[in-house]
Amino acid sequence: MSALPVVVGRHGVARAGTRDALVARKQRILALSIAGAALHVGTVGITRIAHLPRNWALDNASDGSEAAQVWARYVGEWTRWNHVRTAASAAASIVFTVILVGG
Repeated sequence: MSALPVVVGRHGVARAGTRDALVARKQRILALSIAGAALHVGTVGITRIAHLPRNWALDNASDGSEAAQVWARYVGEWTRWNHVRTAASAAASIVFTVILVGG
């Protein structure tokens, strides 16, 4: 008779532990989702804020000499921001893959 409360007690602890593990997993997935979404929004933001204005300036250059001046600034700045955008995009992909694989 005395073994029954111990067995019930162990099941109760196991259920509470499982519930806590599920809550922790959901919180981890939520945190990862927020981080991944922020990184993805950052990649879009970099495109809008850093790349498109440079592309438009190059496109609107009136002649060859002005285009050469714009290009001289463009290539370094655009490449630098492109590296940041690539790293953010890769990080977002890794975060979303972690969520899909096991959270």
